[in-house]
Amino acid sequence: MDSDSVLQAVLFRYDESLLRAVASRLFKPRNQWPVEELIARTVETLGNPPVIDRRLKDLPPSCRNLLAVVGLTRRWEWPVGCLLELLASMGYSEGLAPLLALLDAGMAFPVLPEAVKSLRDWEGWLGASPTTARLTFPPIVAERATREGTSLVQLASKKFDPKTIHMSDGLEWPLRLGVLWQRLRSDPIRLTQANALFKRDQMRLEEDPLLAAPVADQLVEIPDAGVLAMSMGMSSGLYVAEEGELRAGTFSASWDGGLLTNLAELWSALPGISHWDPIRGYYLLETGEPFATVALPCLLLLAAQPDEVWTHPSDLAGELFAKHPSWSSTVKNAEEAEAWLEAMLLGWAVSLRFVEAAQDGEGWWVRLTAIGRNIFGGGPVPEITNPVTRCLVVQPNGDIIAYRQGLTPGLIDKLSRVADWKMIGPACTLSLSAESVYRGLEAGLMLSDIVSLLQQNSGHPVPANVLDLIRRWAGKRERISVYTAATLLEFGTSEELEVAVGRGLVAHKVTDRIGLVDGEVDYKHFRLLGNRDYEAKPQKCVTFTPDGVTFTVEVAAADLLLEAELARIAEPLSGVATERRFRITPGTAKTVREQGMTLADLDLWSTSRSGEPLSASARLLFASGTNVPCEIRRMLVLSLPNSIVADGVCQWPPTADLLQDRLGPNAVAVAEEDVAELLKRLAEVGVEALLATPPDITRVNGTALG
Repeated sequence: MDSDSVLQAVLFRYDESLLRAVASRLFKPRNQWPVEELIARTVETLGNPPVIDRRLKDLPPSCRNLLAVVGLTRRWEWPVGCLLELLASMGYSEGLAPLLALLDAGMAFPVLPEAVKSLRDWEGWLGASPTTARLTFPPIVAERATREGTSLVQLASKKFDPKTIHMSDGLEWPLRLGVLWQRLRSDPIRLTQANALFKRDQMRLEEDPLLAAPVADQLVEIPDAGVLAMSMGMSSGLYVAEEGELRAGTFSASWDGGLLTNLAELWSALPGISHWDPIRGYYLLETGEPFATVALPCLLLLAAQPDEVWTHPSDLAGELFAKHPSWSSTVKNAEEAEAWLEAMLLGWAVSLRFVEAAQDGEGWWVRLTAIGRNIFGGGPVPEITNPVTRCLVVQPNGDIIAYRQGLTPGLIDKLSRVADWKMIGPACTLSLSAESVYRGLEAGLMLSDIVSLLQQNSGHPVPANVLDLIRRWAGKRERISVYTAATLLEFGTSEELEVAVGRGLVAHKVTDRIGLVDGEVDYKHFRLLGNRDYEAKPQKCVTFTPDGVTFTVEVAAADLLLEAELARIAEPLSGVATERRFRITPGTAKTVREQGMTLADLDLWSTSRSGEPLSASARLLFASGTNVPCEIRRMLVLSLPNSIVADGVCQWPPTADLLQDRLGPNAVAVAEEDVAELLKRLAEVGVEALLATPPDITRVNGTALG
């Protein structure tokens, strides 16, 4: 739905008296026009720049400055509480008055919940939803307001020529957003009702080796960088929260628009960043989250300073700390505010290439980069060039090296879709696999797109075997056939299916016993034994033999889904019309591991299909590829008369030091060289041990035995 349609929908929910009051201030109608015409003229007027400019001049400075900030952020929908904090940070302590003036003038509109069918006045709406109320601004209104800029103060500044200027390449967060996008494709994150994290998912982000890695060329540590990436992705629309889960969305057009366009989108995402702090990282507050409403005016203050000067974080803190209404919930005094701003500027803002930093004897000084001045203050468009045009090296094993100097957001977007990130740094590494190619195809790329991506961005020819693998992987996926209507028939034996295929009764063989009929089935040629309800729970149709790896399938109770499961898990042995036998082997166990199934998955399958958990012998086969260390060694066994004596011998320090593994209730292992000393210590407490002399052992530590 376009902005005009959204605006019309809101205006139709205005009470007639409220609508006429807003229209009279916006374009001053001369007649008593009907409601429909008033709404149409209102929408038309909000697309007329000269009229908007005249109405902006009638607004008080607080309203014009707030609209200019909205226009600079390019974010059109805001929580009322956030707008109040921005006004206070700019020195306007008028409460709701500026927002009410914008609503009266038709320069802002409420975001109404479905329950509100008719809006009579602003106070009633705000009083009914004080914590959730939101305003939306017509983009043309906010953009016209930016022409006059913001009347922010000039701060104390300094001109000097530093030896080193620290500035990022701006790729750190696009890279991390791409990494997290891959993670969410395979494993979504659960969210609370407040879009906060459960402990398991918080630890998952904190421990991720790529998301939690230090930022390239970092000046200060960015705590909980994975949580910050998640919040930035949610606010920019790259990740979507649905039904209590955060899932990967789609890359927006800004990724293909170049670094400046992509960073501008991440700047617009700033007001939506929540549950993160540059000092404490991930956190939850019951009231207020000041990060966005402190960072935003801080950067706009920097934009108001002359291009060539540097500003100290203490001057920014002095300007903002006393004015901001909720910042005191996280910082207690001006010194803490300065540390907070320094961490934000040297961490988050520098890594986004918004700010550059330098040092002298008074500590760190900051100023906006050319990108920052263009985004925040309408400065000239900077020229951004990549020193490396072909930055990929594709290796014969499917690994890809991506040199950071040649990466762009568009290339990061496409690489995130077709290859798995393994490391991000000056030289990033990725790997191609069947699953990653499938992901790229599912995410909208064609086979030709993937091949062109690698060939056009590689400094050397792409190995022929890699191109062949990509084509084969893509071909397997593209060989999937879709039938809008079909019938699957299960036969007792493969011979019966062959007969049906030969007679033309079955069009395609799906497995050795299942055929597909595309269209209507002539049932007079078949003897039907039953049908399946695939919405019901799987039936128990598998019986394991005592060896734990061989099982029989009762054909009458089996279903088509079991056929697909058996093809992955076991090898067929033999079968008759009513019963089939299979066996789990080391080969099938290896295949299952390679396909990503876990012991928990197999145990669930065994329980649902046989009613029993997976046997110990089957678990052994599936665990055999995990390189569990084993050891074969010679030992002597001390056999004791009962478990009470055995417990005492194992617990008493003089004898416990000489014992090895407990082998059972009454038995424990003893090293050969400790036997003599153990016999001596047992004798001290009246335990007589007789040595059954093993072959070739007549002395232990020089003491005669037997």
